Amino acid sequence: MVHCKIENKERLINRGKEAPSSVVAGASAANTSPMASCEAFQVTELLGSISYTVECIATSGNLLFVGTKDGKIIVYEVSHASREAQCVHIHTSRHRKPIRLIVPISEKHILLALCGDVTIAVHRLEEMDHTQLDRLPENHLEETGNVKELKDIIAFHVKRHKGAFVMAVLQKRKVSILEYNSQSEQFVLTKGGLLLPDGARSVLWAGRNIIVTFRREYLLMDVATGTTERLLQSSKKELPSLLLSLDPVPEVLMCDENETGRRTLRDGSMLQNGDSGGITWPSSPNCFTFVYPFVLTTHEGGNMEVRLPFLMSTEGSVDFSCSFAQNNTLKNITHISQRPYADFDLRTPTRGTHTDALRRDIVIAVGNEGNSNHNNNVIYLIELAPLGEQVDTLVSAGQLEASVVLSQLCANEVSEFTATNVQIQFALWCFMEKKDYRASMAQFREAKVDPRLVISLFPGFLSRQVAEVWRPPHYLEESLLPGTSKGFTNPEEEGEAVAAFLCYALPLHQEYLAGYYRALAENSHGNSAPSDANCPSSVVSELHSTVEAIDTAIMKAYMIAGKEEELHVFLSGPNACALPDAEAFLMEKKQWVSLVTLWLSRGLHSRSLELLHALATGSVSPGMSEEVSGGSDAELLHLLQALLPELLESNTRTKEAPLTSQSVIAQYLEAAECGRKGPQYDDSASGRLPSAKVLLRCIGVVTAIQYINLLPWNERETFSLVERSGRWVLDHVPPRWSVKMFPVERMELSQRLLVLHLMSSDLPDATPINAPYSLPSPSERVVEWFSLVFGKDCNACPDTEAHNTYLESLVQILFSRPEPGGYQNNEENVRAGAGATSGDSERQRQHQKLLRDLLCDSQYIDMEVARTFFEQPHIRTRAFTERAVVYKRLKLHAEAIHMFLYEVESLEEAMGYAKCVSRDGDDAFSTLLSELLNPSKDAKDRAPRLHDAIEVMNKCEGINPLTALPLLPDHTPIAAIESFMKRSLTLAAARNRTATIYSRVLESRLHQAERALAREESRYVVMDLGACCSVCGKKLRPGALLARFPNGVLCHQPCVENESVCPVSRVDFRHSLDAAARRMI
Repeated sequence: MVHCKIENKERLINRGKEAPSSVVAGASAANTSPMASCEAFQVTELLGSISYTVECIATSGNLLFVGTKDGKIIVYEVSHASREAQCVHIHTSRHRKPIRLIVPISEKHILLALCGDVTIAVHRLEEMDHTQLDRLPENHLEETGNVKELKDIIAFHVKRHKGAFVMAVLQKRKVSILEYNSQSEQFVLTKGGLLLPDGARSVLWAGRNIIVTFRREYLLMDVATGTTERLLQSSKKELPSLLLSLDPVPEVLMCDENETGRRTLRDGSMLQNGDSGGITWPSSPNCFTFVYPFVLTTHEGGNMEVRLPFLMSTEGSVDFSCSFAQNNTLKNITHISQRPYADFDLRTPTRGTHTDALRRDIVIAVGNEGNSNHNNNVIYLIELAPLGEQVDTLVSAGQLEASVVLSQLCANEVSEFTATNVQIQFALWCFMEKKDYRASMAQFREAKVDPRLVISLFPGFLSRQVAEVWRPPHYLEESLLPGTSKGFTNPEEEGEAVAAFLCYALPLHQEYLAGYYRALAENSHGNSAPSDANCPSSVVSELHSTVEAIDTAIMKAYMIAGKEEELHVFLSGPNACALPDAEAFLMEKKQWVSLVTLWLSRGLHSRSLELLHALATGSVSPGMSEEVSGGSDAELLHLLQALLPELLESNTRTKEAPLTSQSVIAQYLEAAECGRKGPQYDDSASGRLPSAKVLLRCIGVVTAIQYINLLPWNERETFSLVERSGRWVLDHVPPRWSVKMFPVERMELSQRLLVLHLMSSDLPDATPINAPYSLPSPSERVVEWFSLVFGKDCNACPDTEAHNTYLESLVQILFSRPEPGGYQNNEENVRAGAGATSGDSERQRQHQKLLRDLLCDSQYIDMEVARTFFEQPHIRTRAFTERAVVYKRLKLHAEAIHMFLYEVESLEEAMGYAKCVSRDGDDAFSTLLSELLNPSKDAKDRAPRLHDAIEVMNKCEGINPLTALPLLPDHTPIAAIESFMKRSLTLAAARNRTATIYSRVLESRLHQAERALAREESRYVVMDLGACCSVCGKKLRPGALLARFPNGVLCHQPCVENESVCPVSRVDFRHSLDAAARRMI
């Protein structure tokens, strides 16, 4: 036997100063050499030998079945205690053919034996041992039948799938499929004639497919369709005939032309490409078997090698060149027992799987003492060493990858403590030495380690409060000492580690935070905030410490990774970040938007607004002791003119992250400074305001507007906070953007009135006399506020006072300065008189549009008050359009016509007003013609304007000739109004024709209604309760079949002899008027 040194569990756990350096730091070097120091199997030569020429062997439980060349099946019982193989039965087959293959199926108590190449015999398999020999029948392996109608059999393979046993029989040029029938206890042919090329050597089930080996290729056959696909091919030499099913792992192992084992999925997909990986053997295997999870092969010279095929290489691909390996030098091995069938119902062992679930059958190898003597065979018992001891030995030797693979594949045979410890050690090695951070985090997650252990691997990630209380497990303390990890050698490596950590920590954030809330609720602290650790329960305190560490680390990881948007989403949602640590970290990184986002989620609005006010006003410069130099508001406002439309109207925010990130503001600011967006400004002025300070002030203004919009307006102190911290924004930022601080849809009427009062009041900050820019006036703020409140439908707010205030503010903005000029140049005069820039001119035009829309649409404006506004001496000559709207709504058409004719002196405008009024059903043409033909005393020339009146009549439609013609003088020539008369007569005729058509249609509809009424009356009868039949005198019931005659006689239908003749009056109604009318209908 080959022995090795194995560490016990105490030494594994308490290695102290001996192990950590070798396990963690030195594991990489250890993994570069094969693991010959670990003994996976113990090989024992059993007492007794086989004096026959052995063709095949098989095992079932502790029984060994040997098939010989002379047609015998010899049964041995193997004793583990005495290390002896005792012959218990010798069966001589009646077929007198070599026994080439034996497959025992203990579940069905049968044994299959391939006799020569023509017969598969089915034997009854009884329990056998030396104590029962006297009670067994003489023929212990009774042949119950054989598989018929098959010939030229090369090999066969059996699988169990969903409880059914199916056999694939490989013949000379085809494959036949048979299924075991429990009732007849025979295999029944289910599919035959699956054709193959000549030269097949072996067959193996691979799920629903089969794999067939040839001299120079492997073929995969789909049993359902019979189609084949080439898996491996060799053009140089013969391929080794090696096929192994690795169930319960859904893979197959095969050998290529380079004597390299290749793992393949059951659908034929290779797990490695080219020569990059595989089990590399020194020579082609002679014998092979799979003892989960190891592959055993024998080679020339008597060497038996043990490999672990599931070991992964450093790069994540399969690499067997440095795989776990054990070499034993034995005598010439000729046969090694295989598993009897491929069991696809098996599942990978879990913690609850029985330890013997995959260890039911013994493993036997048969060898001979000399190459020439085949009748003196030696029997070897191959026993698997305890896997727990193997794992301990591998960890001691620094073979962490192999130990993790073993503990995961054989979870039922390795203690949970050992498996978890090994997984943690492997994860630490991956993190510190291998630098495979994703694999490390995956191992940490699978091992369910304390997240604080993972966070402690990142310097500075563990919050101060947690670092003072928490300590790692004692057996990992030295692995986590400062200096154990080599750290991050470059920013790319740090970025990979942080990204892997985020993938690990984000699912834990949701899990632990939900658990913390549940624990708080169970301890009657359901209303506590996440940062409340004053709970007496130790469980809640521990959960709070963990979730605080996780969330603080996530916040720092997002910041280091440069994922500002994701950081804002995280801080906006429920989190348990340690507030002091988070504040210090974000202030150090100068991430002001992230900081106020954190304060917003915690309800610290006063601190947020104070910081934003300081940033916006330039009263402090974060990171410096001196203040920002004054006198730079003009340049700042120039930049804000370009920034605010982009940042407040574009899609720079989301519901999850309601504040625009600092990096986005910086990008827009850079674009504005380069002249790509927004207005140009003097580059010489930018020297007085450094870019860093401009950015801080822009961040303060933009974030303040967005932050105030998010405040909970249902709280009393909100308005006082806004009044105290938002005044600078209202006083300096253009009102169009400053009013967006207020969430109109979430504000009540009382709150809107408070905001209106704030808007209309003179704010304390005053503009210097020689300031290069003007501050917004209260009227401008009120106008923008009401335009925000009213939206697209001003009538949605049924407040007369609000509408009048809105109107008054608009009037003050547009007509506050009396300017001379005619109506035609009204807008130009307003803009020129105000000395506005192009941006101001645009706002002026917008204000004028708002005023006219309000006058036209508002149902709550007091139009008499509006008339008073616009008829003021310094306004009336500049507000002709507005006055016309007011006159139109007040039905003062004469006033409007008088204004256009004598003040505006524009006949065209008067005609346009009359046309507009006529479309609403009013008549203003009569007033216009009357003023033209009989001018009032305000006219400069009192002479009648007959020519203009005729022009109006000829040009305009909608004039009533009955009212217009009497106004003309008697001497007016008919030819002058010919066009008017033709059009009026044509329109009158068209109206008469239309009226006639409508009258005819109405008359037709009336006749249709009359006929429909007659039809309905003929179908229904109204009768009194208790009415009797006029013939038989019995009562008429509603359910009976009745007959009614035109003269009103009611009777039963059976009482009527002739349906056209009344049975009472004997009048024949076939030729009556009523019958004729019904026929017409």
